[in-house]
Amino acid sequence: MALTLPGAAPAPVSDTELTRLFETCELGIANLGRLTGPVLLLTRFDAAGLRLRDAISGLGAVSMIVQERRLPPSWTGRHTPRLSCVLLDETYLGTAALPDMIAAIREASPSLAIVVLSGGARINLFSPAEAAPADVVLKLPASPVALKLGISAAVANRDWAEWSGRGAGDDTTDTARRGGLARRLRRLLGLAAASGGRTGGA
Repeated sequence: MALTLPGAAPAPVSDTELTRLFETCELGIANLGRLTGPVLLLTRFDAAGLRLRDAISGLGAVSMIVQERRLPPSWTGRHTPRLSCVLLDETYLGTAALPDMIAAIREASPSLAIVVLSGGARINLFSPAEAAPADVVLKLPASPVALKLGISAAVANRDWAEWSGRGAGDDTTDTARRGGLARRLRRLLGLAAASGGRTGGA
């Protein structure tokens, strides 16, 4: 099941819209293991974004694509607890916006798995040590196999971080460290672009 926010106007998405859409999501998710809620896809409303949406829906997941509209600042606190995983498309958000988005998600819902979709990455990073501050980094374009593995690995990585007591220790909720987080993301995506196949390319 795929949900698309109506309209491509620059007006912000309202909390009412988000609440209504999340409440209509069916939680019967097949083929993806232990997910207990929807998968949120933040990507562009273009051919590439629609292919991502269709691939996720084809896995049996519930996904929602956000078009060219701003999410309300309160969305993380109100809605991330409903989710199992969020996929952040770097080409939609921009590298500069990723640190604040990840920090807001971590602060609101430390147990939520985060997958970064990167157009600059040449390999997939499934290891939490390599993908941090995200749980997984997937190169774009991402195949259905990579998406399935990535979502499952991100949920498992986040479960492990929570179980081992590191769930709140991602250095993303400390404002003073966000500059370092931004630098790490740039290095991470640069590493992925330069490494050439070390961590798999499903």
